[in-house]
Amino acid sequence: MDRRLFKAYGAGCARSLVVQIVVGVVALCILPAIILVSMLMPLPPELEEYRPILWAFGFVAFLGLFTVAAVAWMLWSKRQRAGQFDEAFATLGLSGSNYMLVGRQYHGQVDGRQVDIYFYRGPILDIYLASPLRTRMGVGLSSALSSAASNLLTNVDGVWSDLFLALPLANFMYKFWGRIFGRKIDPPSVPK
Repeated sequence: MDRRLFKAYGAGCARSLVVQIVVGVVALCILPAIILVSMLMPLPPELEEYRPILWAFGFVAFLGLFTVAAVAWMLWSKRQRAGQFDEAFATLGLSGSNYMLVGRQYHGQVDGRQVDIYFYRGPILDIYLASPLRTRMGVGLSSALSSAASNLLTNVDGVWSDLFLALPLANFMYKFWGRIFGRKIDPPSVPK
């Protein structure tokens, strides 16, 4: 899958940062221009008392146009991100649909197991795999903190870790993650 999932995830974060910068620059340029135009615009003497209303009208018009532009950008970026995620998860046979306001959800069967994936604001990616264990497991990037937590949990509950890694679900999960990341991921060995 050539890291398409991470590229889509990172593109959403980068797009959000660009939008915030553009919004700030536009607001800092247009608002003073509205004030200057409304103050310097020549008006007949009998309409001079309506100058504050002209300023207020310009401000409301700016906010209206800005809102329309923001909604258009949101819908466009949602469609772009949906296309990227749809492409990434289609190879697994998962079908996508809208989730909440700007999120996506994917459902389907992978190797006979129900898989439910939710992407929503944060940006957060939740992946649920059906299993009879009635437990949760988190998957994240490797760091000193995650390694320390893993070692602590393995030492505290080595029996649980041995049991989990012996189950067919563990092998399924590593195959599933390998499909998402586009490479083979080997299950870890639990120290005895």
